Amino acid sequence: GQWDQTFADDATLTAALLDRLLHHAHVVPISGDSYRLKEKRQAGMINRIPPPHLNDADDVKRKRNSKEAALNQ
Repeated sequence: GQWDQTFADDATLTAALLDRLLHHAHVVPISGDSYRLKEKRQAGMINRIPPPHLNDADDVKRKRNSKEAALNQ
């Protein structure tokens, strides 16, 4: 996820904002190929398939924990 880079490289702020935003949201997991990525690949704009990744909230938590661990050393 790139959410923490969007909000001033602050993973804590990002996690709090996403938590507020998604608190009452209904998350709909979707599997399958993205139509936007499929169209970009066909147009030659993207030539590789991105690796599978954790969901953005897990990624933010992991980055926050690694930053906290680095500060505590």
